[in-house]
Amino acid sequence: MSEYKISPASAAFISRCYCGREPRVIKPLFNQIYLINEMKYKFTETVLDEMRDSGLVKVLSTDKHSANIIGL
Repeated sequence: MSEYKISPASAAFISRCYCGREPRVIKPLFNQIYLINEMKYKFTETVLDEMRDSGLVKVLSTDKHSANIIGL
């Protein structure tokens, strides 16, 4: 795991980029609230930036509504 400090929201979305140890693609919508592990998290540009900076995921594409993200 990276030594980079990330918010609980970013960690939650990163966890969704993996199925066990296998990477998978997610496409969250900006400013939407998601229930992950029984907790509510809002996907924002800040969360996306933290995810990218963690080095644990790759952002495949973004537009004004959503982002395509894959675990590495």
